[in-house]
Amino acid sequence: MRVLIVLILVLSSIFVFAQNDPRIISFPNIMGKQTMVCDFHLHTVFSDGEVWPTVRVDEAVAEGIDVICISDHIEYRPHEEVTGDHNRAYEIALKKAEKSDVILIRGAEITKNMPPGHFNAVFTSDNNLLEDNDFKVSLGEAAKQGAFIMWNHPGWRQENNIPIWYEEHDYIYNQGWMHGMEIVNEKTYYPLAHKWCLEKGITILGGSDLHSPSGLYYDFYKGEHRTVTLVFAEERTEESVKNALRNGNTAVFSSNLLFGSKEILNSIADKSLKMTSIDSAINQKAEKKEVFIRVHYENLSSLNYELKLVKHDTLVPEVQTLTAETEDYIMVTPACIEKAEKPNTYYIPVVVKNMLYAPDQSIEYKLLFETK
Repeated sequence: MRVLIVLILVLSSIFVFAQNDPRIISFPNIMGKQTMVCDFHLHTVFSDGEVWPTVRVDEAVAEGIDVICISDHIEYRPHEEVTGDHNRAYEIALKKAEKSDVILIRGAEITKNMPPGHFNAVFTSDNNLLEDNDFKVSLGEAAKQGAFIMWNHPGWRQENNIPIWYEEHDYIYNQGWMHGMEIVNEKTYYPLAHKWCLEKGITILGGSDLHSPSGLYYDFYKGEHRTVTLVFAEERTEESVKNALRNGNTAVFSSNLLFGSKEILNSIADKSLKMTSIDSAINQKAEKKEVFIRVHYENLSSLNYELKLVKHDTLVPEVQTLTAETEDYIMVTPACIEKAEKPNTYYIPVVVKNMLYAPDQSIEYKLLFETK
C-alpha cells in the first residue's frame, strides 16, 4: 500500500511538472493548415556537436518541437572516436523519433568556406553522396535527391555579421538551388537576409544550430527558447512539411519576435487572441471623471504580444503586453477605440511591435472585442 501511495505521488508530481513546464512552444493552427514547430539545423557527435542523436529527439519532445533535421557537417567531423557514415546519426535517432511522434528528416550541412558558406540539404536520400570538394557538385547532388536547400547563417565570417551576396550565390540561385535562407540563426537576426528573401522569393527560416544540449544553451525557466521555424502544412507528414517549405508557408519565432508575411502574422494573431471579458473603472481623482476600459484576452500562443496603441492619450500606457499562454488585459480609454461593422463590436487599432513582416516593419492589427 505504501509503495502504491508513493507511486501515485510521483506520477502526480510528474504530471504537475509537465503541466507547468515553460519549455513548450505552442502556436495555433491557421488558414486551415497545421502549425508545425520545426528545427532544421541541429548537430550531434557525428560532426562537431556534443550529444548523441537520440538526445535531439528527447529535447524536441520536451520543447514542443514537431519536426527536426539532424544536419551534421559533411566536411567537419572532429570526434575521431565516433564512427559511421553520413547517414548514421539519422539512422540512430529514427526509431526513437517514430515512437515519440517527432518527425525526423534526413539532412546534412554542406560546409564550405565563404563564399558560398554553409548550406543545409534537408529531405535527402543519401548524405554520403553529398561529399565533394566542389560546392557545385555537392549542391547539385542535393538538388538531384529532391532536397530543400537553405543558406545557413548568411552573415557568417562577414564583418559585423552583415551578409554579402557573392557571384557564387548568383550561381546557386540561378540554378534554382537556393530554396530557403536563415534570417535568424541561434539568436542572431540578419535583416539584409530577410530583405533578400522577400525580394527573391526565398523561404524564410530560423534555426537553432544547436551543438550543445539545448538546456545548457537556453534558460527555459526565464522564458528563453530555441529559434524555430513555424511551418504551415496541410497534414502532419514529412511530405506536407516539404511542400509548405517549397511554397514559403513559414514564419520564424526567435526570442520574443515573430517574422512572417502580413497574412500569416494576422492569422496567428486572430487565432491566438480571444476576448474573455470586459470591465471598466472611473478615475475619481481626476477633475473630470475619466473612464478606463480593461479588455481581457486569452493568449493561446507562446508570443508575448507587444502592442503599441495607434490612437493614444496620456491616460493609459502607449505600449502594453498580452502575456503568452495566459489571460491578460489591455487598458484603454474610449478615445483609443474604433467602431467595427458588426453590431456591438469594436476594435483597438494597434501596432504589434514584435511581429515583423519586413526588416523594421511591424504589422498593424485590429484588436477586436464585443460588448453586450
